[in-house]
Amino acid sequence: MDFVLRKRGSFYCLDIKKKTFDADLMKKITFFIKDNIKNTHRLALNLKHVEEFDRGETVSSICGCGVNLYGLNPILSMQLSLLSPKKFPPVYVSEDDFIQSKRMLARRRFRVV
Repeated sequence: MDFVLRKRGSFYCLDIKKKTFDADLMKKITFFIKDNIKNTHRLALNLKHVEEFDRGETVSSICGCGVNLYGLNPILSMQLSLLSPKKFPPVYVSEDDFIQSKRMLARRRFRVV
């Protein structure tokens, strides 16, 4: 299994276990969310073990899915900011910050020169 669902109170956390977040994993997560979870604003993806996104389309599908993210390393955060379209997902520092709705990371605008 590429991800594990945990429930903490009324919030859901998906722990991603793969090093590369690819389009196939995003399809699995999307189908899982549609079948099992009604409120996506109470769902967050734990990207602690993820090291990279495979393509820009994967980042676009994450942004369009409406889920929250936490546990990003700095390189993954930079890659997310570079590859994301205009819509940027809410990114929290930790799981507790997601649940308490505190310490949300701001989007950094990078440009490739």
